[in-house]
Amino acid sequence: MEGWSGAKGQFSMNGVLPIVESNVQLVKGLIEYTFCFFDTDIYSAAKTILQLCKSRLISGSIILFDELHSYPSWRLHEYKALQEELSPDSYKFIAFSDYKQGMIEIR
Repeated sequence: MEGWSGAKGQFSMNGVLPIVESNVQLVKGLIEYTFCFFDTDIYSAAKTILQLCKSRLISGSIILFDELHSYPSWRLHEYKALQEELSPDSYKFIAFSDYKQGMIEIR
């Protein structure tokens, strides 16, 4: 595991997860096994990334899309790639923000 040149240990909670609001669920573990963040803006990039990573997704994997909904032509970009690459029964929507973001969890 690589080290960080910043203030080592400054953010350590010695393995204890912080207390969060009741509508938040923290997942302890390495990010490469649990989370994927899409900030591609456009259809072709989102589609390519989904094609390349979907075979690695497991139940409980989380994908956050930065521009998933509620802007002009949103149905033609990240949302469209999601609809084409993952079957609707393979995931569920778990969060939306007022800032176009949407999050899914792989079933």
